[in-house]
Amino acid sequence: MKKKVEVAIIALALVALIIGGVMFLIHQTRHDELLIGEQRAETVALTNAGFDETQVDELASKLSYGSDGWYYKVSFKTLALEYSYKIEAYSGAILDKNTKE
Repeated sequence: MKKKVEVAIIALALVALIIGGVMFLIHQTRHDELLIGEQRAETVALTNAGFDETQVDELASKLSYGSDGWYYKVSFKTLALEYSYKIEAYSGAILDKNTKE
């Protein structure tokens, strides 16, 4: 009887781990056709900062995943400041922005 309980507990733990893993993978799956794209994320950041592409240096963007879900990291420099933005990958909303000298 004790052996059956142990086997049942192990089986339930394995099922829970498998379900948890599947849920994690589903949560991390991105839908590329719905992403705004790097170019649009750059445009959002530049517009917010009041610049266009010709006025900045080292413009870069990268799709990333974190606690906020999928987002684009956008960064660029001007003569005076360095800008970094976190742009939500589906809506284009600005999640975070920072400047430094």
